Amino acid sequence: MSDPGYDQDYGKEYQMVNTLHQQLAAMTKAHDTLADQVALDTARIITVVQQLTAMTERDRVRHEDYQRACGMIAAMHRAAMGVTCGPSRGVVEDVEDLRTAFTAGQQEIARLKRLVTDMDTHGVYAEQQGTKEGG
Repeated sequence: MSDPGYDQDYGKEYQMVNTLHQQLAAMTKAHDTLADQVALDTARIITVVQQLTAMTERDRVRHEDYQRACGMIAAMHRAAMGVTCGPSRGVVEDVEDLRTAFTAGQQEIARLKRLVTDMDTHGVYAEQQGTKEGG
């Protein structure tokens, strides 16, 4: 015959061991789930870092392009104005003002040429030249 106290103690210990096994299995599963989550999070972090690196490179290239464009515009403004200076009203407006002044100057030259031609046609210019030479 077996000892009832022993059987009872064995049953309690068996239950305790069984409970510990269940807890260990749950903890292992939780650990595996946590490890899987850490792996996923790590992969996401790596992806984000790669995207940020690519964005940073694109931004660097854009900034270099912007700097080159600014340099080209400054050189064009300097060539148009004949001097290195900041724009008075704006780069485009300054060049437009210069073009307007140039066109007005060309029109004035054309007007003066017509006037000289008219004077020459009527002999006024030739008379003035003759009086200067002879007089």
